[in-house]
Amino acid sequence: FIAAKLEAFVERGTKKDFTGKDVDDIVTVVCGRAALLNEIYTASNPEMRQYIALEISNMMKNPSFADVEGHFNHLPQEIRHRLLSILSERLKQICDMA
Repeated sequence: FIAAKLEAFVERGTKKDFTGKDVDDIVTVVCGRAALLNEIYTASNPEMRQYIALEISNMMKNPSFADVEGHFNHLPQEIRHRLLSILSERLKQICDMA
């Protein structure tokens, strides 16, 4: 699922739009699925793991990546900060799988 969403994000040419549906789906799954890290790490296809790690890394290097925080603006501040912390930690762990 993550690989498909990353591919859609890249192919749509929306690499500067971190407020779109593809990124929203990625953020939701990364924050909400604790097993995701293990699923990526144990993926039978190492090329897929590399692809996911590379594209997440590219996203995080993009100056527009800060717009991801907007996905949490509707939440109370305490919850928003907690989810941003989870998101940041898990994305870094995914990048480390490269």
